[in-house]
Formats: sequence, structure tokens, C-alpha cells
Amino acid sequence: MIARDDEYKPLQAASNTRQIIQEDEVLAAIGNVGTPTATVTIPIYNEYETLLYGAFTGAGCYVKHLPTAM
Repeated sequence: MIARDDEYKPLQAASNTRQIIQEDEVLAAIGNVGTPTATVTIPIYNEYETLLYGAFTGAGCYVKHLPTAM
């Protein structure tokens, strides 16, 4: 298990994400907290087809828009 602190800074989150994928060659990542960091890291995880599990944010970029049910 590898842990990286992004200090809730988007640029640091992006750097950490690229590092764990490219250098550490992780198969998956656990957790990602916050909208600012999610916005920059999700495209990176998608680019490298790396699983992100347990993310926590209210950002719409984490979910597909589904029709509302009444």
C-alpha cells in the first residue's frame, strides 16, 4: 500500500496520481477526497484505465447523469 498526501491541492493531487500510476505501477487507487482534487485526477485515472475506489466528493464528474425518477 502506498500513501500520498495531496494537501488538498489540485496540482499536487495530479502529480501524486501520475506518480503512483506511472512509477509505482499501482493496479488501483483507494480514496480521493474533495471536488478540487477529483476534477484533476479523474481524467488521469481514466487515461490510464486505473480503478479508483472509494472516492468522496459531491462533484458531478464522478457520476453519470441518470434520469430522475418520481
